[in-house]
Amino acid sequence: LPRRCLAVSVGKSGKKIRPLPFLSVLAHVSRSFGADASSIQGSMDPHAYTALPIAAARAISTERNGGIQDPLARKLVAGEDSLLHAGANVDYMTRRALIGDELVLSGHVNGTRQVVSLGAGMDSRAFRLGLSDTTFFEVDKQALFDVKEPLVAENALQASSRHLVVGTIG
Repeated sequence: LPRRCLAVSVGKSGKKIRPLPFLSVLAHVSRSFGADASSIQGSMDPHAYTALPIAAARAISTERNGGIQDPLARKLVAGEDSLLHAGANVDYMTRRALIGDELVLSGHVNGTRQVVSLGAGMDSRAFRLGLSDTTFFEVDKQALFDVKEPLVAENALQASSRHLVVGTIG
């Protein structure tokens, strides 16, 4: 785990960027999404856990018909249902997902047939974009794949293939 990360705080005096201990930032983010002590958070790699609030935001957006349609998102929350009730950052995460979808789809129109997702997390594009002639490579930690793969095992792939690449970036 990184020892420190940069955090942005906005107060009366404006925006400040300062280094903070990584685990305290992760704990703050998890609390803001409503995670509790009975969750899998304690048993899951902290980096991998950050993928769950992102999936929760996509699930909320899907249920609100908010732009993203991700029928797998609720399942990819991995039982952390408290994250579904918090609703933090839904608009931002929806925009982020839509931009990613647009990049993949526009690349496909222009002939790209391989997608590499670094820090793939609970990404579901290989299961929902309908790119049956495209190969997806998802790069992430084994701890993340250990949680994700049982959740997607019975879902039909909408790609020519999907490959898991275990690794870390940086």
